[in-house]
Amino acid sequence: ERVERALKYLNDYLATRPSGLLINDEVTLADIFVAVATIRAGQTVCGVKEREQVYPRVFAHFAKVASDARLKEILAEPGFVETALAVQSESA
Repeated sequence: ERVERALKYLNDYLATRPSGLLINDEVTLADIFVAVATIRAGQTVCGVKEREQVYPRVFAHFAKVASDARLKEILAEPGFVETALAVQSESA
């Protein structure tokens, strides 16, 4: 639930950013940190449906950062899942 709230907040914030980046029109360290965190979300809680329909701006941000020539090699193969992984809660 915490991850979903954070992704929604980020998705809403990115809607206010014409550049699609966090601070200005250039990729910053903040964008890189968020892109790296987005990889984990795309590998676990965000399948294709979530990436395209629920958090499209977050993953558009990732794509924009990943397309930067300086970062292409590092962020090239994120290994996103097709379907979100189910989270099992621990029983008491």
